[in-house]
Amino acid sequence: MGLSYLAFIPHWPLSVFVVGLLTMGLGYAALHTTLQLRGTEISTTSRGKAFSLFTFSLFGGMSIGSAAFGWLVDAGSYEAVFAIAGVGLIGVGLATALAPQGRASSQCPAIGL
Repeated sequence: MGLSYLAFIPHWPLSVFVVGLLTMGLGYAALHTTLQLRGTEISTTSRGKAFSLFTFSLFGGMSIGSAAFGWLVDAGSYEAVFAIAGVGLIGVGLATALAPQGRASSQCPAIGL
């Protein structure tokens, strides 16, 4: 996803833009799923709180990001928006990939397995 944003900085043909958008869509689904899964691993006894914090962070971050980037878009600084988003997503991806794996519970409390 980050590389797709960075690819939008130079003015490429429409086909590069379309491939970048498709890549971002697939990447969003993968990132969302990975972060949501990591949220369930935070605490097996507090999964509701972990999901609430995940949702709050996801939607709060999108809202704050839209408000902050809106100023840059209004100023015509699309390249800055793409650069910040691209580098930020690469950072989130690396942090998520390199974070220590949580120890999932071997017993499912809901069904007793």
